[in-house]
This record gives sequence, C-alpha cells and structure tokens, in this order.
Amino acid sequence: MEGASPSELLDTVATLLHTAVSLRSFSALGLKSVAGSELQLQEQLGQAGLLGAVGGDEVAELSSASQPTLECSLHHLTVGWGFNSGLLRAAIGGSEFLTSLTIGLGAQINDADLETVSLLCPHLQRLVLRFAMVSETGVGKVVRASRSLTVLQLLRCSGPFGDDLGAAFASRRPLLLLKELRIVGGAQHLTDQGLAACLSRSVAQLHALELARCSSITPDAASSIQLHADTLEHLVLVYCDIFSSARGIEALHMVTACSELRTLTLRHCATPASTFRLPELKACRLLRHISLDACDMDHSPLKAFRIAWLRLWNDALRFVEVHSCGTPMAGVAGKSSLFGEDPVGSCHNTLERYDLATGQLHRWDWKSQTWVVSACLSQDLRSSI
Repeated sequence: MEGASPSELLDTVATLLHTAVSLRSFSALGLKSVAGSELQLQEQLGQAGLLGAVGGDEVAELSSASQPTLECSLHHLTVGWGFNSGLLRAAIGGSEFLTSLTIGLGAQINDADLETVSLLCPHLQRLVLRFAMVSETGVGKVVRASRSLTVLQLLRCSGPFGDDLGAAFASRRPLLLLKELRIVGGAQHLTDQGLAACLSRSVAQLHALELARCSSITPDAASSIQLHADTLEHLVLVYCDIFSSARGIEALHMVTACSELRTLTLRHCATPASTFRLPELKACRLLRHISLDACDMDHSPLKAFRIAWLRLWNDALRFVEVHSCGTPMAGVAGKSSLFGEDPVGSCHNTLERYDLATGQLHRWDWKSQTWVVSACLSQDLRSSI
C-alpha cells in the first residue's frame, strides 16, 4: 500500500485482521507510519472499547476467555512499529498454534508481554527479538514454557541477560532441542556457568551459535561450545575474550573440532593481538566462509590470508573476509589493507573479501551496500600465498 495515509493503513489492517479467518502469517514491519496510533487501531479492533468499560483492578481480573481475540489463528507473527502490548495480546489470543514470533524495532513490548506469550503459545518454536525492551525475566519464562523452542535470537535487546537465562534453560524439559542461539548485546553478565547451562546437550543440539559482547565469558566457555562440535555449522564470536589469555590458544582447538562448520566468524576475540593464531582447519572440510578481524591478527601484509593454503585440503573454502578498523598496518606506511594498497586511505573502516576461486579481491562499499571488485591478484602472487 505504497503512498497510503496512516488512517488508510489502520483501516486496512483492522479489516484484514477482523475478516481474514484463514490468515496464518502476518507481518507488521511495514507499519512505521502508524506508530503512535496503537490505541486507535485497538479501538478499531474492538479491544479499547472493552478495556475502557472497566478500570484498574477489574482489567487485571478479566479472564482469558473474556479477552477479545482476532478471528484468525496465526502460525507466524512479526511485529514492529505500531504494535503495543494490547495489539500483541489480541493477535496471539486465538493463536494457540503460533510457532514463530518476531518482535522488531519500535514494538512497545516488555517482559510482561513475553509472559503472556509463554502462557498462550505453548507450541512456539522460533522467537526472534530485535531491539526489544526485554530482559532475561521475560525471555526465561518463554524458554521454560515453550518445550518446542528450537530458535532463540536476542539481537541488541536492552537486557540484561545473565545466568538466570541459563537457569531457565537448565529447568527445561524440551520436546525439541534448541538448534540456534544468537545473543548479540545485553549479556555482559552471562558467565561461563550460565552459558554452559544454555548449551547443555540435554536442552540443545546447536547448528548455529552467535555470541557478541559477552564480556564475562572466558576460555573455559570453549568446552561448552565444543559439546556441539559434531553438529555446529555456523559459529560467530564477536567481542568475546575467549582467546585473550595464554589459555586462549588451547581454546582455539575447539574450532578445529567442529568438523561440520560452514561459516566461521572470529572478531575482536583476542587481546593482545599477538596471542591469536588461526589454527589448522584441515578437519573443517565443509568450511566455506571465514571472517576475521585485523585487530586480532599479525598485521603484516598478506599473512592474514595465507590461510588460502587451506584450500589444498578443503575444496569448499571460498571466501576469506577481513575487517579492518582503519589503523595503518605496523611497518606498512600508507597501507591499511591486508591485501595491498588502500586507494582511499586508512581513515575509514574497511571490509575486504578474497575469493579463493577467482582470485578477486572485493571491498564492501558502505554507501551502496554492495561488494565491489577492487583488485585481481596476479597468478605469481596467488601462488606465493
């Protein structure tokens, strides 16, 4: 409904939710223009009128049977701007078989709403929270109640997420094991013990794990991750000091044990940089994409992607990606690229990707948000790597 006014959007959404009895999937991510009109939409759905007829304690005492719900029973729901607690409860009130819930930026959703989700949606399998004002209190209730939960993504939420989240996982009696866990931000207080509870083989059999800015975990966390070495396909560790101490070298062997890995991202995981050495990855024969950070590596030119020799043992390996914070390389004046001259100078963050199959070097263009071919390494240079 491009070009529609906010009032027209409200009318359309209200009509759709009222009349589409066969609706199974609904995404409200395109309703940013109606943000601030949540109460008006509730009125059009008939909920505000009911809540306005009672007050204070009477509202809290309303039984779930008397709460207004939509005519449709949703299986997949995505909300963002323009959605608040009342609208979420109306949407899930009659959706007992909801399996996927995504709460995005702008949704006025809190821990109390997640508790409602835990009560009304026992078959939930996928919960994705982006920029949500929620903590381990609400998320923990969903984890405990949703025995079929296989995907949990906590992406830049307010948090905090600490060891109480691990306690919630420890108390689970799952029908289905967790397959994907992503915690990005808000988990500064999550310790090795809390993470171990989240990753216990009794509640999880991970295919994908992402941890970012979990500053309280140590190299001991590597043993919890290694429990999933036979199933883990995607591993992302960013600003996690797992490899920052002398024992960090031992922790790196956890990576080599993950024989099913397809993608590997290690960024800002080592301090000082001299302690970080990429391990031999011969066992990771399915590995296709490696993403590293120049801050973690030996800054001499080309050494960063001497891992190209891994392709001798791994035909699947295609891309080596290196992030650089723009700091000139030690001993390499005027260069900030690990792969050679930087034509635009060293004052900007750079993201480069080397294609091992074609020999092309790509640079990420932040303005156009696309990869741009910046060089093609000569055969002599490629053979020397």
